[in-house]
Amino acid sequence: MVKGLSGGDGILSVRETWYYLGNYTITQEDLNNDGGGDGFLNSTVTLESSETGLINESTIQYIDENGNESGNVSPGIYIERNPSCSFNKSVIEVVNGDNGTVDDAGDVIRYSILVTNEGNVELTGVSVSDPMITLVGPIESLSTDGILELGENWTYTGNYTVTEDDMDNEGGGDEDIDNTATLSCNELSNKTSSVEVELIIPESSGGSSHSSGGSGGSPEPSTNIEVKEISQAFVTNGKAVQFDFTKNATCVVYVGFDSRKTAGKTTTIAEQLKKKSTLTSNLTDGKVYKYFNVWVGNSGFVSSDNMENMNICFKVSKSWLQNENIDPNSITLNRYSNKIWVQLPVSLLKEDSKYLYFTANVSGYSFFAITGKSNASHGGSVTEIKPEEETGIKENTGDDTVKPETTDKENAGESDSKFGISSLIAFLLIACLAVVFLYLRKQEGQK
Repeated sequence: MVKGLSGGDGILSVRETWYYLGNYTITQEDLNNDGGGDGFLNSTVTLESSETGLINESTIQYIDENGNESGNVSPGIYIERNPSCSFNKSVIEVVNGDNGTVDDAGDVIRYSILVTNEGNVELTGVSVSDPMITLVGPIESLSTDGILELGENWTYTGNYTVTEDDMDNEGGGDEDIDNTATLSCNELSNKTSSVEVELIIPESSGGSSHSSGGSGGSPEPSTNIEVKEISQAFVTNGKAVQFDFTKNATCVVYVGFDSRKTAGKTTTIAEQLKKKSTLTSNLTDGKVYKYFNVWVGNSGFVSSDNMENMNICFKVSKSWLQNENIDPNSITLNRYSNKIWVQLPVSLLKEDSKYLYFTANVSGYSFFAITGKSNASHGGSVTEIKPEEETGIKENTGDDTVKPETTDKENAGESDSKFGISSLIAFLLIACLAVVFLYLRKQEGQK
């Protein structure tokens, strides 16, 4: 745009002033190159006329954005360059771990690393390193030119396999796997991103292996074990846990408690014995149905510090009750502790056509025996266990199928009583008929 005294005749008259205005659009290259390398975008102006030829730039007066003369120095435009990126490492999943947790050697942690250009300049020479894993990538979201463009995402992935040393050393003592990745590029200082994955350290015994949550083992001689079954469950602080023995190999149905400590994947063993364990004393009361042992976790795990509200569910064969003339109400769970047998009350939970199912609260897990008393020794009446018509287990609703049966003497007495009453009624009936007959005969005689 030109303004002057001559009214726009194209001749720069004496004392006339011409003003020029122009626009320049900043390019991505200007930002990437930091202007001219000094942070400024400089422009050069030249003036030429027929009378003067090319005029030196130093004689040109510049006017700033406010209309003020700024002298004969070209006003460089400051380039505000802001290289920036986000750098985040995260866990995608834990392979083989229970409930997404790391609780055993061999579990695989899958990581993802995301780099995003959040600045106003392109990033070059971008590289990501991780000392613990071999990274795959990057996967570039916009192009594959090796330049992290504005708004572009680069994604890396990698796996780490947990070792026995990780478990034994408890992840360096803080019970987690620490993993740090480093990002470097030409435009920024190095950046790091770390993630911690908690290790679920099972209870150990003398530095034993942590495999499968561990088990303290059984002191029972193998020659006395008739059959055993193993159940595993994840033990978490503040939650109820139940070990179900679904194969029905022993008389133990399940073992449960409320956990006061996180122990990870834990193993429980139920052992049904051939006879009384040599590690216990003799039982002095009741007839034994089964001897069995229960072992939970590693040695020393079963304690009031680690669990509460401990319980056991077990089953007793109805055929055994009938064959041995055992009163179901006398069934008792006995636990061997501190060198003595302690009797524990039980509750009938449910029944099916073959078994009665009982539960009992216990103070620990070790050696057990299920006992009952015969009706003769128990001083009660004979009882009958009537099989259910259906084979499925049904809850005991209070209308029990275990019902008392009357004795032979009671049946005989009841029959005699019924016979006496019938005879009396017949006699009275005959007497009444005789009276009526005599009365009618008398009436005929009077006629």
